[in-house]
Amino acid sequence: MANSPDARAARLAVAAASPDAAHRRARAEWLALYASDAEVHDPVGTPACRKDARTRPGSGKNDLELFYDTFIAGMQSMGVDVSLDVVVGDVVARDVVLRPTMAFGVRSAIPTRLLYELGTEDGRLVVKRLGAYWDASQATQRTMRAGLRGKASMMVSSARMARYLGREWMQRYVAGTREGARRPGREAMLAFAVALRANDLQAARALLTPGATFRLREQPTDLDALAALGLELTFHEPIASGDVVSARCSARYEGRTVDGLAFATFERGTRKLSDLRLLWE
Repeated sequence: MANSPDARAARLAVAAASPDAAHRRARAEWLALYASDAEVHDPVGTPACRKDARTRPGSGKNDLELFYDTFIAGMQSMGVDVSLDVVVGDVVARDVVLRPTMAFGVRSAIPTRLLYELGTEDGRLVVKRLGAYWDASQATQRTMRAGLRGKASMMVSSARMARYLGREWMQRYVAGTREGARRPGREAMLAFAVALRANDLQAARALLTPGATFRLREQPTDLDALAALGLELTFHEPIASGDVVSARCSARYEGRTVDGLAFATFERGTRKLSDLRLLWE
């Protein structure tokens, strides 16, 4: 779905306001960007934090407030380098490098895809769902390479998680960073694009679950229809986050070359592709 220039700018502004408010420590402003029933998956694969849920009712805070106090308030700053923005209807997808400065001045650079699903509440655009797709295991390894400061920073992060969200939640968070599609998912996503470009639908179907679903620019489609478009689809720079692999993509679409972002969900256990979402303008 194509947006008018003004509609596109308005939706992109909401998405961009989230990391900006986080960087400025504008807690109330950041929380106000999110709908009353918003959910944040950061990174995807770990427990969602919902604005209408109270994991720790004794704190007097909802889970999105606890998310802010745990992760955002624990950083010294947050920079964002953006390489691609895609706006389709009420969906904003961004290819970024997050540059947090954490406790003890430890800096990191985290390749991330941000997927914002927006809606309207009380007459204004708000974030209904945020998915942050980044490889937590790789980010941890980079932090640990900072030596004693890196280890100390990780200890501070763990302590904040236990303090605000509880040890049980922290254990589920850690487990979520270690499970999912991982390398087999990345390889399967790339293999699917190769099969589609070769019009080898038998090979493509072998990578899919029965009843796999497809969305092209948020419109439902199927494998045969995708193949008929002759997209010359390529994926690159895949990132596994939980059961989802995100990637930059390029294609030939309606007589032009397009760049966008793709999100492939894999079935736990079989590592077969169950949903593919292709986004470009």
